[in-house]
Amino acid sequence: MKKQLIITIILVIALLVGCSPSNTGPEPNTNFRSGSQGLTMSFLEGNPPSRIYSGDPLNIVVELHNIGAYPDQDSNIAFDGRLYIGGYDASYITRFSPKTIPADLNGKSQYDSQGGFAVVEFKDNSVSIPSDIPSYQAPIKITACYKYQTILTTEVCVDPDPYTTVRKNKVCQGGDIISVSGSQGAPLAVTNIEQEVTSDRIKYRITIQNVGDGQVIDYDELHSRCPNNLDYQTMNIVELQAKQANTLLGNCKPTLPVRLIDGRGTVVCEISKPPQNIEAYITPLSVQLDYGYTDYISTSVEILSAD
Repeated sequence: MKKQLIITIILVIALLVGCSPSNTGPEPNTNFRSGSQGLTMSFLEGNPPSRIYSGDPLNIVVELHNIGAYPDQDSNIAFDGRLYIGGYDASYITRFSPKTIPADLNGKSQYDSQGGFAVVEFKDNSVSIPSDIPSYQAPIKITACYKYQTILTTEVCVDPDPYTTVRKNKVCQGGDIISVSGSQGAPLAVTNIEQEVTSDRIKYRITIQNVGDGQVIDYDELHSRCPNNLDYQTMNIVELQAKQANTLLGNCKPTLPVRLIDGRGTVVCEISKPPQNIEAYITPLSVQLDYGYTDYISTSVEILSAD
């Protein structure tokens, strides 16, 4: 009897524990803005095949993975991009129209450490080459043109009097280099920020760099010029917006947008300095970069004569 009572008590405790509300859920990942890539592409194995015969169908399947941090699934912003295919002679393989990248291809977020995945297919029902040609090695190039965004948030010291010789118990001291990581979940990154305090202004020298494998394109010209009508005027253009707390930095030099040279660009923006009698304090500084980006993958297919 005593043994049965002990067993009953254990079962009741187990039932109560199992029915108790659980607060365990996925732990938010606050460091999801990491990495130096946005959209990545790869060919599905065997699609396209390395060799086919004239008259056979050709399937080209591209796997897309958004391993950057844009767009956030909670922002209601759609992914905006297209895939273009070329490199081959359109006399033998269909001249395909561009394919729109799925709008729900979200990036990483605090609850999704992997990012979005999608598949896009190009299909020709029958490739062909002339009977007097034994084979044709067809290059297959897939180019992605898409819009992307980089967001960096860090902390800065707002110190109206950083160079005083009078000893003060400050929480921080301004007029210094601000530490940033070059890995921000995007192919374009803020790599350095320097602060300078003048008599009435706080200036920020912001350096950005293309840390990905592709090329930066003017955000507004992306879909009208990419991939085949690019020139100096449309490449390496970056829209930049910086805020200290909720106040926009202005009077930027050179004037915005930023133009990258050899993959790098620097701009100096400023904000009014608080009065001298304000105590030094720490506040957020955010930098947002908007730009177009393009990258490509390539392979080849050998088309053999069926005769």
